[in-house]
Amino acid sequence: MTRSKEVKRFIGQMRAVREDLGITQSELARRTGKTSGYVCDLERGRRTPNLTTVCEFAKALGAEVVIQKS
Repeated sequence: MTRSKEVKRFIGQMRAVREDLGITQSELARRTGKTSGYVCDLERGRRTPNLTTVCEFAKALGAEVVIQKS
């Protein structure tokens, strides 16, 4: 499955926010009920999140999901 540019952008932003907050992949996994392996795979492009997962990660990072007109 190829990743859309929107998914790649979300993952990049998620990682940047996580790092800016000083949150490890393990901590993000704990906050979302995912495994640290899942978070790692997500950030490395080995997995593609569904909408529910996107919202869970955004909430765990104190962020919101926004739909923008391209």
